[in-house]
Amino acid sequence: LKLQFLYLIAYPSLFHVMMMRGLGLAMMAATAQAGFVAPWFCHGINCPEFTEGKNITVGGTALEVRRYTAGQLWTSTDFSEMDIKKAGSAGFQRLFDYISGDNVDKKKVDMTSPVRTIVKGSGDMTVSFYVPWAYQPALTSGAPQPPAPSQSNCYTSNDEDEVVVAVYQYGGFVTDANAQQHKDELVKMLTTANVDFVSDSWMVSQYDPPFRLIGRHNEIWVQLKNY
Repeated sequence: LKLQFLYLIAYPSLFHVMMMRGLGLAMMAATAQAGFVAPWFCHGINCPEFTEGKNITVGGTALEVRRYTAGQLWTSTDFSEMDIKKAGSAGFQRLFDYISGDNVDKKKVDMTSPVRTIVKGSGDMTVSFYVPWAYQPALTSGAPQPPAPSQSNCYTSNDEDEVVVAVYQYGGFVTDANAQQHKDELVKMLTTANVDFVSDSWMVSQYDPPFRLIGRHNEIWVQLKNY
């Protein structure tokens, strides 16, 4: 219940954003720097910039490939010996505290999308909030760095290189079982297509708060090599 309440605060409706911040800022939330238009499943809040890559076709099925702009920042926290769902919930609470003002500047930071979990072969996981566009030097020349976290278990991470991923999209609520199943399906298709990929980690990206019961959007990302 507490986590759902935090999500209600963190994910205001677009109507409330428009009322409280003005129509101009709400329109900015739909379009990033350099003409990037955020996809519908970002629901009007900032999400990482990407371009579409060359899709991969396997047995008549097209796999979406995205090329995420190098140098984008995330606020991150790490976990070990924990499943995806529990790490996601615990990570959300830590990172929500950060954007609520638990940072060295005591400044509130806008909620973004997705909540990304990197699942590593070792069993370790990194849960991250995307840093808002206003604090992304890779997207905006002269942009300030985001406020540094106050807590030692949170930090700013940098996707220093372009991140190229194959994407598997699905609805409903993320569970450890369905995330693993869809990752395995994606890996099988990439193997069939003879596409080289990073085998010791993969990512789960969740775009919706728990109170959104329909139209939910989740993604599995597997990073590609030399693509």
